[in-house]
Amino acid sequence: MSGSVDTLQDKLVTREEVLESALKYCKAGYSVIPCGRDKKPKIQWEEHIKRCATEEEVTEWWRLYPYANIGLVTGAVSGFCVVDADGSVGVETLRAYIPSGTIKVFTPNHGEHYFFQCPDSVIGNATRFLPGVDFRGNGGYVVAPPSIGSNGKKYEWQLGASIFEKDLEPVPSDLLDTLNVTRIKSVSTRTVTSDMFCDGRRDTDLFTTANTLFKSGMPYNEVEQIILRLSSTCNPPFEEKEAIAKVESAMKRAVVRERNLLQEVNDFIAGTVGVFSNQELYGFLNVTNKSEKFKVSRILKDFVDKKFIERASQSRNGSWRRILNDEEQIDFVHASSNLVDLKWPFFIEEYVQLMPKNLAVIAGTPNSGKTAFLLNMVYENMSKFDIYYFSSEMGPTEFKSRLSKFDIPLTDWKFTAIERAGDFQDVIRPNAINIIDFLEIHDEFFKTGLYMKQIYDRLENGVAIIALQRNKGNAAGLGGFRSLEKPRLYINMSSDQIEIVKAKNWMQPEINPNGLRTKFTLRDGWRFNSTEGWYRVD
Repeated sequence: MSGSVDTLQDKLVTREEVLESALKYCKAGYSVIPCGRDKKPKIQWEEHIKRCATEEEVTEWWRLYPYANIGLVTGAVSGFCVVDADGSVGVETLRAYIPSGTIKVFTPNHGEHYFFQCPDSVIGNATRFLPGVDFRGNGGYVVAPPSIGSNGKKYEWQLGASIFEKDLEPVPSDLLDTLNVTRIKSVSTRTVTSDMFCDGRRDTDLFTTANTLFKSGMPYNEVEQIILRLSSTCNPPFEEKEAIAKVESAMKRAVVRERNLLQEVNDFIAGTVGVFSNQELYGFLNVTNKSEKFKVSRILKDFVDKKFIERASQSRNGSWRRILNDEEQIDFVHASSNLVDLKWPFFIEEYVQLMPKNLAVIAGTPNSGKTAFLLNMVYENMSKFDIYYFSSEMGPTEFKSRLSKFDIPLTDWKFTAIERAGDFQDVIRPNAINIIDFLEIHDEFFKTGLYMKQIYDRLENGVAIIALQRNKGNAAGLGGFRSLEKPRLYINMSSDQIEIVKAKNWMQPEINPNGLRTKFTLRDGWRFNSTEGWYRVD
């Protein structure tokens, strides 16, 4: 074969093997793109930061670029991030950080790629945050096995430690702390042009720098130290008291921006049921530095004064609960005695019952079969209920393709399909079956509980069944435990298993459905088959 940059060595890997691997990644729910031997994408790949390519798209790419390598897009779309040790320097640097057994790829240039769960607040890429070490998060990608490097050597999974053999572990806390600190500090070391901080623009440059540092979340005392150091090197030098005035002015602008943090804290609490802690609040809002934590503490104190929240424990600081003083009387005398008699895949109705004004959640990893599950709900129940299906991804052609796979004519489908990506509370039918496929949340995951409460408040005798994205290795969908609070039924799906995580209303009092799971296969794009029956893991 020729020695062009796109040619794979047959003795190492065939074109067919690469395509087979690319499709395997795709089917597992990872975002796949084709790359050259120079690591550069062969396509305009930015849209795949938010959506996974279909198997058809992957097959077509490798038809157009038969010698392409496999790229995996990192971040929320695939559910993993990668710490990239570049050569022996990076590998040696990470010895103190990476636990043994971590999912790992050996790269052609004697480096290593370590795969981890995405942090709750997914962050972007970082270059050289440690000597010889890069980070790939949102907006990044890595080349994956069995691709071939420019030197003709393979990318290879560590034996027994690939993403198909092991669950992803969280990023080690000390490594994540180092990454966050480096990202915050980096703004102060950016290259400046020769005329910056000179007479005629000293005022503007010092203020802009201070403002940028505050926006990055750096504490006041550190901003002040950096500005004072810069002011002493200005041409001519800037007086210290005037430099401090610039810091004060930038700080006042940062305080104005605090209104956004105030809104975020308010939204978090509004979607909360029960007790929450400072640490949970910091984690969901990605509050990492002392300055922001101080602002949050002031906001919480103000909320206490306004009787919005109160301490959940007098003996323990940092524990809070929302004061629920808005009340609505429940007319249980005239309430309906009927269950919402839905038919579910896997005969879930034999174990769990839904009642009017209930929420159910289907939290699934990418390509786990969430849409097939929801379309089966329509198929089984459309003759008995009014069903409204809100889709954020499928247009008319894809709906037609998906529904045509079922064993009934298209004209026999009786439901209303609506294209919708957000603000579902505005269109919920209070007395119908509402299916939301799916609740898209790309950031501010703490608002998941708030969105569910807004949907719940719109229901009367109807129900809402909500599909939620769940990253591989995570126990709950996006929004974490907040997504578990409001639903009366919560189901987790992966590519071959379904589990009843939460069921509040049991159909058979002697059988607790919580924790029941079953293995399944999916055929023809819609036929579910339980391969083992329901069982419980002790």
